[in-house]
Amino acid sequence: MKTRIFSKASLCVIMLLALSATTVSAKTWRINNDTRKQANFKDINAAMASADVAAGDTLYLDPGCVLSSKQTITKAVTVIGTGYFLPNGLVGAKINADLYIKAAGAKMNAVTITGIVYIENDNITLERCMINYRIQRSGVTRYGLTVLQCYINCSTGYSSIEGEFRNATIKNNIIRNQYRYDSYAAIYNVHDSEISYNYLVTESCHSNYISDVINNITNSQIYNNIIKHGSYPNRIFGNSASDYNNSFYNNVVTAAEGTYSNVSNIVWLGSADMSTVFAEGTDDAAYHLKEGSPAKGAAADGGDCGPYGGATPYVEGGKPLYHPFINDVTVSVKPVNGKIKLKLNAKMQNE
Repeated sequence: MKTRIFSKASLCVIMLLALSATTVSAKTWRINNDTRKQANFKDINAAMASADVAAGDTLYLDPGCVLSSKQTITKAVTVIGTGYFLPNGLVGAKINADLYIKAAGAKMNAVTITGIVYIENDNITLERCMINYRIQRSGVTRYGLTVLQCYINCSTGYSSIEGEFRNATIKNNIIRNQYRYDSYAAIYNVHDSEISYNYLVTESCHSNYISDVINNITNSQIYNNIIKHGSYPNRIFGNSASDYNNSFYNNVVTAAEGTYSNVSNIVWLGSADMSTVFAEGTDDAAYHLKEGSPAKGAAADGGDCGPYGGATPYVEGGKPLYHPFINDVTVSVKPVNGKIKLKLNAKMQNE
């Protein structure tokens, strides 16, 4: 009899695989708040306080690492987690608190965050992250934010992404939102930016308020998205009038035909029912297009709309690019000749 577990041995193997995939031009460090794991630092804060950690370095969050206090990034490092929705009982890593990103050029990749992500500088990248709260600008206007291939689930009544952000790229994400007041939306207060290939869905959690899925957007390109309002299907886009200078085209929306002016090549669903759009699945796999979906071939380049379309399609589980990941672990229950047999199935995430 064999059982599948995420053991200490597999933890060591996955970290060795990950470290071997990095370049030698910068240093790599392990983060784990469990002192028994003998990582380099107990949390991100400790790494930022160390003179040994420099801009350009990479911090790896160990599988099973849970950081429960506020974390602050003050150097232009890359923080890489383990992804999310992991199979077969594999254990991920997460930040169970607010995250403050103060360093220009800092990157978060494949990290699960359950607190607010405060953007406090320019040219910050959030890639393949799972954010179970919201992304929020802190202080003055922030420029150059990239949100790519992320799964954002804001069920707290606020906006999922709230600026003021400019020159942002919000692309190939799944962004779910529940708002409680009129001024909140899935994406709010973003300008001079690109919003493309996303699935954007919002609904009201307070019957007295009605808001749009995207609102207070100006001078932006908004295209190849699938956009749903679960409570008020026509309340998609609050800035379609020509004086906002947006280009809203090749989107699939729940609104009825003719709801908006100054738009082009829109697929009008006329209902919040997505049964004709998406195939069946669980978690982020539920947003693949089904055969015959109206989003197929509806993109500006003739490809598909939604998070799995385009040149940088969403990746299930947020697996970090060019890093091996453990797909399956099998460990023998009983030792054989005093040894435990361990079988790992590892793959390289190459897209």
